[in-house]
Amino acid sequence: MNGCPSFGVELNPLLHFVARVKTDTWRVSPERLLEIARSLPTDRRTEAPAFLQSERHFRLPVLRNLERLKGG
Repeated sequence: MNGCPSFGVELNPLLHFVARVKTDTWRVSPERLLEIARSLPTDRRTEAPAFLQSERHFRLPVLRNLERLKGG
């Protein structure tokens, strides 16, 4: 983003997804992101791995939203 050549490696698929979202969405309008998020089915989610299912990692509502995003 600042013109510096760089690369990164992430083995965890969830963290890879988070990193990609953080770095690849600068050209997408916030309204479009909300439109996409609202279009995802609410009844379809991919359950998070057991190690993430504690309040130490995510509050429950945040975790459910992440599961919904992954499921969508």
